[in-house]
Amino acid sequence: MTTNNVFYDRRNNIEYDIERLRKNIVRRLIKEYPYLNENESYGNLFINLLSGRNKFPQSYKESILNKVSEVITMIKEEERVRRVRDEVYKLFKENAKNDYQKADWIFPNHFDIMVDLCKDMCKKYGGDVVVCELASYLHDAGLVVGRTTNSIEGHESRSAEYAKEVLKKGEFSQRVIDQVVECILITDKKEVDRPKLLNADIVRTADILSQFISIHYFAKASFFNNWEFFYKWLKDRVESCYKKIYFEEEKMVAKPIRDYLLKAIELYERHRNSYPSIFSNEQNNAKEKTNNPKKS
Repeated sequence: MTTNNVFYDRRNNIEYDIERLRKNIVRRLIKEYPYLNENESYGNLFINLLSGRNKFPQSYKESILNKVSEVITMIKEEERVRRVRDEVYKLFKENAKNDYQKADWIFPNHFDIMVDLCKDMCKKYGGDVVVCELASYLHDAGLVVGRTTNSIEGHESRSAEYAKEVLKKGEFSQRVIDQVVECILITDKKEVDRPKLLNADIVRTADILSQFISIHYFAKASFFNNWEFFYKWLKDRVESCYKKIYFEEEKMVAKPIRDYLLKAIELYERHRNSYPSIFSNEQNNAKEKTNNPKKS
């Protein structure tokens, strides 16, 4: 049964909003099936395909209908992931305690870049896009959820618990929930004591690489408001994080950035002792700070 706005999928006994789905579906189908007429209106083509009113051989129509079901499933998953993103965005929007945590900073400069990297690596290495995308949005939720001190210590476990809650509410399968939690918890493990899991390797690599290729490190200098602390943090961070990148191709992307940052730090340290008066105030300020300022 079809109307101007609704299509009833006889095979799956589901009703779909044509206006919402048809352009996305037909655009994907046209790329794969040369017999489809690209000049025909999206609405007519979509309805004719799904209701069987066309001249294609039965096997060809069956193939198209299978592809349509596949695309519809994909679109539904994308919509559910989008709802999780919206919920995490609201979480940071309402609970940010510092500039780094502000939703309008951390999403475009960290989470969204992570997601793009995950999608590329999933296609390249065969990972689960839904699992990796969800883990990207949820992996730092513990920076604001249940945090009672300035230290970020333990934020991975808080993020994992929050992820379980959000994904269960979103009716994701237990398999997806378990794998997302797995990805989140592994982001902080040392290389030597972590299991080798493809989705977790992708998320962990995307987490680090997103910081190398964006303004992430430069912005932290401003967020810390303490140059002496920042440069020491950066010196340790650049090398330790680089070692967490699992895939060689992605390591090659990060390597020149790592080398540049380490060289800049080396030059800074080489010359800073020649001008002690310039740095004395910063050094004194750094001593007054705790070992765990509001880093992120």
